[in-house]
Amino acid sequence: MGQLKDKRAMLGTLMDLHTAAFNRHINTVLLPQAHGSVKQALRVIALELCKGIMVRWPVDTGRSRAAWSVYLRRNGVPSPPLTGEQAAHKRGRAVTEGVRQGGAREALAGNKPFITLINGVVYAPWLEAGASKQAPAGAVRLAMVSLRKQTGDTFRTQLAGVR
Repeated sequence: MGQLKDKRAMLGTLMDLHTAAFNRHINTVLLPQAHGSVKQALRVIALELCKGIMVRWPVDTGRSRAAWSVYLRRNGVPSPPLTGEQAAHKRGRAVTEGVRQGGAREALAGNKPFITLINGVVYAPWLEAGASKQAPAGAVRLAMVSLRKQTGDTFRTQLAGVR
């Protein structure tokens, strides 16, 4: 448990580094490919990131995963379904609590537009630090790395259609 505590303590710095690299990539590679609105392009990127986090996020009761789904629901995108063993878990109340603990902030006007995805479940940082055997390498960091690599034709086409 001591190693996990140390890993969680370092997670803040690690997340800052991953987020900085992700933001640089968005500003220098992805946004220039958007031939329309930066606001809409950021929404496409945020939705893709949120979906990427959710498919990697470990699930026991579904509470912490539901906290990520708030942004998708708000934008009318269905959450990726739970599969296999995960679908068998009782969700009801835990999922409802998770939805209340999730959120997002958008500031799409001004010089530095941004979207922030928020998971307020108290144990979410522990899951990202590797407390779950389902996602020992984290989910948020992997989703950011995956999205950074996803600059192929599919994502370019998606961004090119943004108006």
